[in-house]
Amino acid sequence: IPFRYDKPNIDSIPSNQPSVDHYKVSVPFSRNRYGIKTPYRPSIESLGQLLQDREDTLAIIEGHTDNTGSKKYNVALSLERASNIANLLNTQFAIHPSRLKVLGHGPDRPMKPNDTQEGRESNRRVDMEVVKEFKAKKEVIVPKWTIWSVDQMK
Repeated sequence: IPFRYDKPNIDSIPSNQPSVDHYKVSVPFSRNRYGIKTPYRPSIESLGQLLQDREDTLAIIEGHTDNTGSKKYNVALSLERASNIANLLNTQFAIHPSRLKVLGHGPDRPMKPNDTQEGRESNRRVDMEVVKEFKAKKEVIVPKWTIWSVDQMK
């Protein structure tokens, strides 16, 4: 199993120790497929358990493809792959969709060059990262900018 989450024993963690803020999981896919392969389900289920146990977290789920085929098709396929995992987390673990950020990058973010079969296989994946939600402790005021175009000035 590439990723396994075990519930921590809260009593055994000293109070002065930092807690883990994120976990990463990558799930490969077959060419032109968006179905989750059985050997990777335990990793996704561990991720779902982590999200259930830590309500202050959210998952960023990013789908990727190799560069074979049209870009439009690959972006749709990568989004379908990521959405499939998000749907599993939502239905099986009752993780609210607002905690599942789904993105489809298509071929735009390869892990390896697409000029070999091995590279293309590595690029057909969904990367998931569980991160801790954060809220600003202090309001930050961002200055507003006014942009003028020289073409519009008389």
